[in-house]
Amino acid sequence: METLKQKIEIMQACLDGAEIEYQQPGVWGKATNPEFLWNEYDYRVKPKPMEIWINVYNYPDDFCAKNMHKTKAQAELSATRKCIRTVKFIEVMDD
Repeated sequence: METLKQKIEIMQACLDGAEIEYQQPGVWGKATNPEFLWNEYDYRVKPKPMEIWINVYNYPDDFCAKNMHKTKAQAELSATRKCIRTVKFIEVMDD
């Protein structure tokens, strides 16, 4: 169950346009125009998938990768010949 502070944060996020989800037994679903029935449901701001950028380097026997912000990854890609390419990974969210 959410604390009063968490409830306020969720409701403020809703006012700011964030997507809100409510929990049915074991499953999170989209709360369209939530009424915030706190005694019946748990609510949350829909989590955003994490995005990371990986630079892949070619070395004689193997490769190594380094994660970073997109801008930094692209700058490093253009600054070195050792980097083969930059790859974007997006987290797959499980409920």
